[in-house]
Amino acid sequence: MSDFKNFVEQLNEDIADWRASNEIKEYIETEDVVVALVTLNVIAYNNIADVCLGCAAINLLNAYVKQKDALIDYQFKRHIVNLIKGIADVNQEQCITVDYHHNKLEKALLIVSFWNLQFSFSAVRYSPQIERLLTKSIEWDGIRKQPLALSIFNTLYNCPFISDKTMNGQNYREKIETELELFKSGSYVFTHNILNKIKNVNFPSDDTDSYLKNYFRVKLANCGKRPVIVSGRFAKIWDKHVTFTSICPYIEGMHTIEICDHINILKRDIERVISLSSLIPKETYYLIGFCREYGNGRMGINLAINYPFSPIMRVYTDKKLPKDALSVAYRFPLEEYICIKQRKIKL
Repeated sequence: MSDFKNFVEQLNEDIADWRASNEIKEYIETEDVVVALVTLNVIAYNNIADVCLGCAAINLLNAYVKQKDALIDYQFKRHIVNLIKGIADVNQEQCITVDYHHNKLEKALLIVSFWNLQFSFSAVRYSPQIERLLTKSIEWDGIRKQPLALSIFNTLYNCPFISDKTMNGQNYREKIETELELFKSGSYVFTHNILNKIKNVNFPSDDTDSYLKNYFRVKLANCGKRPVIVSGRFAKIWDKHVTFTSICPYIEGMHTIEICDHINILKRDIERVISLSSLIPKETYYLIGFCREYGNGRMGINLAINYPFSPIMRVYTDKKLPKDALSVAYRFPLEEYICIKQRKIKL
């Protein structure tokens, strides 16, 4: 950790020197934008350096949207939610300091500091997750990072301290190089201010083996301490539990594969949230809770009861999940769970 700290402190000194000697803003190419967006969609926040790289990617996109020839808008800021989760997951040694400034005269400003290196992001929605990360007040250092966004990102991208792993275990840099070549060959297009992947999507196989789907999927056991969001069809009420079938992981705006034939939820937990009589047979519901194994590899979910949102929502009437739910939920890897009817991936 001390080596990365020294690296970051040197980078911050270099930024100050560059800014003092040069007022010209770096030009950002579309290929740089692709690298930053793919990074935010695939990187696993395994350590402090990964989170620092994520901040640099958002900083680069913040700088790019201000160019006259920009092909995206500010929709990329949705990735800040996952960045915040990454900070919470890796910041055990309190190497990252977070502060939030908001008053009537200023826009909301989120400041993320890695020792003496600061990144700041405006117009970020305040959330309980941000509140839990606040430890001490940070004064903005006055050094604008966006004019040097490309150099900052490239320096962190090429540093030896990032974990170099995507969420589904691929080599991160190899993944970036592959996607960059796919962009050059026409697999990505910018439409309606969004980068979309429209070709060469690696769809997972939708396992139809009823025996396997009846048992706990090993990868769901790796969701850790974060609640998962899945969808499932209400099937039956038993003496002690309620069964939902056709279980699919939730990825915002994506069609996903079925990963489990059914899950059981304790009846008493559901009754703490909604009336059992209100459940509609064969209707699909969002279920938010913690994966648990209850014997013989079978899977269940403990509902996330003590949160400021309902852990059971009817998909038909609650098509958009609450932001508070998305801000704490486990992040499912895109190309590991999307199904073949998903014609494009929005980055």
